[in-house]
Amino acid sequence: MIKLRIRKKIPPKKNLKIRNKTKMIKGSVLLSSMLVLTTCLLFLQFYQQVYHDSMENNLLLIEYLLSN
Repeated sequence: MIKLRIRKKIPPKKNLKIRNKTKMIKGSVLLSSMLVLTTCLLFLQFYQQVYHDSMENNLLLIEYLLSN
């Protein structure tokens, strides 16, 4: 005797839950990547400001030493 496997259909409510979860995951990945990008840009801006200030101090020090 041959047994046939019958596939059970997923009710539409469960199907919607799966779709909503994938949308939520995609949204959280987008949010995380935006936060990482913003953090990197802020770090670069801070580093650039510190570098600029130290260069300005170095130039003032050189100018002072050359004038004396």
